[in-house]
Amino acid sequence: MNGFSEEQIIELRKGTATFDSKLDALVKFAASVVANKGKAAVSAKEAFFQAGYNEANMIDVVLVIGDKIISNYIHNLTDFAIDFPIATPIEQELV
Repeated sequence: MNGFSEEQIIELRKGTATFDSKLDALVKFAASVVANKGKAAVSAKEAFFQAGYNEANMIDVVLVIGDKIISNYIHNLTDFAIDFPIATPIEQELV
């Protein structure tokens, strides 16, 4: 991910961004949407809006999540070769 250090990338993958408060709210909201199958925690949603995001941004987050789910399902069904390096697995806490 261009523009982020290795440490920041690991942090983002774990669901936080302590180095940027607005990005942190976005990451935590997205993680909460995924972990709760579309029913984000009220606190995550409130923090998302308080960070300056709006309803259009919320829809964008859901579209990106949906796109990722679709691409993962297609890969799992077709077993297409992946043409990029696979990320090293990390332990992740659910939000």
